[in-house]
Amino acid sequence: MTVPVVVLFWIVAVALSPLLFVVALAVDAVRAARGTKATAWRMLAYLLTYLTAEVGALTASLFMWIGSGFGLMKRLLEAWTYRLQLVWANFLWGAAKAIFRLRMTVTDEDLAAPGPMVILSRHASIVDVILPFQLFTRPKRIWLRYVLKKELLVDPSLDIAGSWLPNYFVDRGGSDPDRELDALKRLARDLGKDSGVVIFPEGTRFTPEKQKRALEILQSRSPRFFEMARGLRNVLSPRPGGTLALIEAAGADVVVVAHHGLDGFANVSNIWAGGMVGKHVQVRLSRYRYADIPEGRTARTEWLFQIWQEMDDWLAQVGSVAVSADG
Repeated sequence: MTVPVVVLFWIVAVALSPLLFVVALAVDAVRAARGTKATAWRMLAYLLTYLTAEVGALTASLFMWIGSGFGLMKRLLEAWTYRLQLVWANFLWGAAKAIFRLRMTVTDEDLAAPGPMVILSRHASIVDVILPFQLFTRPKRIWLRYVLKKELLVDPSLDIAGSWLPNYFVDRGGSDPDRELDALKRLARDLGKDSGVVIFPEGTRFTPEKQKRALEILQSRSPRFFEMARGLRNVLSPRPGGTLALIEAAGADVVVVAHHGLDGFANVSNIWAGGMVGKHVQVRLSRYRYADIPEGRTARTEWLFQIWQEMDDWLAQVGSVAVSADG
């Protein structure tokens, strides 16, 4: 059902784009008089980019499915889908950089290879899910498996192509957490030197309101870890269940992705306010050898919370420098 909806939406948006851009530029002119950054035309341009990427991915998926013997040659279909995934992610990331005038620097980018690895990434934005492709796949050819929320299956290209790859879409409201954890463990097995698995331990994008709710839950369930998380200001406290299951099953190094500058993409209202225009995206990679990760669930949970505290401290430091530079 979602395929014709997306295709129809794309056709209508392209057909009306000249008129829509005139309206967007007029809106930006009015907002510019009030000292607000031009964002209407940028949002429209990125919406068209996203829809074009969707239609392109769906069209390519159809031909790939036919070319792989209607999906019967699964290894060939998987190999093609990995490359389509990279093209899709590069297209969206390149468009975001061009439209919003982003620049990015990466600290310790050499830590992005080799695999196997479990990648723990901060989640603060609607676009940081494609950031790992720019850090691991594009420069290092590390092919990624993803842990994603089940709600994203409403996106037809993710539903089709994403299901041809060894990803897992988590049912966050499911009644059988053991089944979810077993699926994550299967996902992390058999990783090679050119592969990794990505998870966002916070489970959702950061907001102060979400952090408050998360701390309330943590306080009632685990006062010990609540004390470790109560000082976090820029990240949500990590959810250890899925993350530790992946680490245990993979038996591989852990790479942590901390990033600053994508917060302006947290939601539509942030983008409308101009929070992404001209941003400097800073990324820091940290790598932990599997042999150095403590044994036991309690010790590993403490280790995970310590890593997230270090990330929070780094974000506070980078954020204060950015504010000073803007000033």
